[in-house]
Amino acid sequence: MRLVQTVPTLLLACIFLPQACFGGAGGPFHLPTPNTALFEPGGEDRFYAPTPGKDWQGGAYGCTRTEGRQWHEGIDILATERDSRGEPTDPVSAAADGVVAYINAKPALSNYGRYIVLRHVIEGMEVYTLYAHLRSLDDRLRRGQAVRAGQVLGVLGRSTNTRTPIGRDRAHLHFEIAFLISDRFDTWFRRNEPNQRNDHGNYNGQNFIGLDPAEIFRLQQALGPRFSLLRHVQQQTPLCTVRVRDTDFPWLRRQPRLVEPAPAGTDPVVGYEITFAYQGLPIRAVPVTAGAWPGHARYQLVQVNEAEVRDRPCQRMVTRRGTGWTLASRGERLLDLLTY
Repeated sequence: MRLVQTVPTLLLACIFLPQACFGGAGGPFHLPTPNTALFEPGGEDRFYAPTPGKDWQGGAYGCTRTEGRQWHEGIDILATERDSRGEPTDPVSAAADGVVAYINAKPALSNYGRYIVLRHVIEGMEVYTLYAHLRSLDDRLRRGQAVRAGQVLGVLGRSTNTRTPIGRDRAHLHFEIAFLISDRFDTWFRRNEPNQRNDHGNYNGQNFIGLDPAEIFRLQQALGPRFSLLRHVQQQTPLCTVRVRDTDFPWLRRQPRLVEPAPAGTDPVVGYEITFAYQGLPIRAVPVTAGAWPGHARYQLVQVNEAEVRDRPCQRMVTRRGTGWTLASRGERLLDLLTY
């Protein structure tokens, strides 16, 4: 496999019998490592890698860090197997059938360290999975290569370029189930951050918006074949709704299942009313006609779910101004990228 010098028995078993190691949960995604403690009562502290000095919640998805003010866009899955030096040996496998979209084999170029991104089409949606901090990659993998669910991609590790290294005890897989915001990210980033490097093109982590993988795994286990990723996306709690005066941006073409058809009639469509979940994921886009939205404003904040803003404070898409609400700088930045 050319993954590590000594290939553990577990890894060999997963190569030839991948589903025995990475069982599905009745849905499109499989656990990407042998760690199944997520499904055990009270197993969270054996599944999630904690942040230093904190408990397991820091390794979960969402507003889980710095007393709820800092966002964590994926989940950190702890190692279960180690070699004689205490380094992890857990194989990391593809969570679903897909295609290799991107490989970063140089840890110094990213906080993610060595990482790989897979592209999937699930229920008509373009979805990505991201596997980060890898100890090693299968060096036979190439961009554009098809992979099967359960196929080994590499070995779990602790690679990163952060000033503080990841300790052996916290070796983990950072895993995301996410959506690509824009296929024009690289151009947008160079325009907006002229003094910053982007070594990863459109596959920079800033260009992904994720769902909670743990929630998806648990729902799959509970619902079996009745689980629908599309319905899960559509049923995310709305944070806000924004009108966007644009009718031709990549998201509309990439995610047609989340876009409602234009109404019948002669009034031209001038934009879309987009509903966002708290993490910034567009969960619905409804065409807006010229008659329904006169004027020339680029964006218009239509609705805010104040309870969700209060309960999910870390993303800060909107902010209160006086007695009303307005888009925060992060919200404007996201809309600018989405429609670039």
